[in-house]
Amino acid sequence: MTTSTGTHSDVIKNNIYLYIALAGLVFVELYFLPLRVAPELYFPISFPHAHLEAHILLFLTILLFSLLRKSDFAPREEPDMRFLPLHLLFCGLFFAFLFYLVKIFPFVSLPDTHPLIVIARFFNKRAGALIIRYRAVFLLLFACCHYSLFSIVFRAKNIVKKYVFSIILSFFIAEFSGTILWKLLAKSVAKINYMLLALCGLPAKLTFLKEGDPMLGTDSFMVGIAYTCAGLEGITLFLVIFIFALLSRWEEINKRKAVIVGVCGVLIMCLANILRIFTLILVGHFISPQLALKAFHTYAGMVLYTITIVIIFLVSYKWMLIDAGDSKSSKVLDKK
Repeated sequence: MTTSTGTHSDVIKNNIYLYIALAGLVFVELYFLPLRVAPELYFPISFPHAHLEAHILLFLTILLFSLLRKSDFAPREEPDMRFLPLHLLFCGLFFAFLFYLVKIFPFVSLPDTHPLIVIARFFNKRAGALIIRYRAVFLLLFACCHYSLFSIVFRAKNIVKKYVFSIILSFFIAEFSGTILWKLLAKSVAKINYMLLALCGLPAKLTFLKEGDPMLGTDSFMVGIAYTCAGLEGITLFLVIFIFALLSRWEEINKRKAVIVGVCGVLIMCLANILRIFTLILVGHFISPQLALKAFHTYAGMVLYTITIVIIFLVSYKWMLIDAGDSKSSKVLDKK
C-alpha cells in the first residue's frame, strides 16, 4: 500500500512539474520573446499584457485540477509532433493579434448595446469601460498555444472539453468576480493607508472619484488605487503557487495545516500590498514623484510579492508536511 501510493504520488508530482514547465514555455513565447524580437508591438501600448496575469494563472490552475481528475493525465511515451504545426499556427495568430492591436490603438470600448456589455453589467455597472473582447481573445489564444504544446507531450481524456471549461470559468472569475473583489480591496487598502499616513503625521488625503475609485496620498503626491494596486494579483499569484505546491505532494500534506497556511498567506499578501502602497506614497512625498511612479511602482510589487511568497513557504512548507506524529495518530484513528 505505501509503496504503490508513493509511486502514484511521484508520477503526479512529475506530471505537475512538466505541466508547469510547458506553461512557462508558453509564457516565454507569448510574453517575453515578442518583447525582445519586436518591441514596437508593445510600445506605446502595454496591452494585452496589462492585468491579464490573473486570467492566465486561474486558467492554468483550473485546467490542472480538471486534468488531475480521475488520474487521466499522463505523458506520452513519445512526443506527438503532429501538433507542432498547430502550435506554430496559434503562435502566429497571436503575433497577428498584436499587430492588430497596434493598428487600432488607442482602443475604443465596446458600445453600451453590445451583448457582452449588457451581460457584464449584471455583475459590474462599469463594464462599459472594460475592453473585454481583447482580454477574451488573448486568453483564448494563450489556451490554444498551451493546448497544442500540451498535446505534443501529454495525453488526457476529454482534453478539449477540459480546456473549454477552464477558459470559460477562469475568464468569468477574473473578469467579473475580480471586479467586485477589486472594489472591496481597493477601498480597504485606501482607508488603511490613509490611517497609516495620518498616524505618521503626514497631510493625508483620501478622495473618491465619480466611479468610486479611491485617490490616496498627501498634499504633494496622490495615487489612484487601480486594479493592480488593490492586491488581487499578489493574492492570485500566491494561491496559484500554493495550490501547485500542495498538488505536487498532496498525499504528504496535512490538510488542516494547509488551510491555516492558505488563509494566513492571503492575509499576509494583503498586508504586503498595503506596505507597498504606503512605501510608494512615502517615496513620492519625500523623494521624487517620478521615481515613485516610474521605478518603484513598476518593480516594487513584483519584488515584494516574490520575497513575501518565498518567506511564507520557507516558514510553513515543512510544517505542512505530515510528520511521524501525524502519521501515527492517523493510523490510530484508522484502526478505531
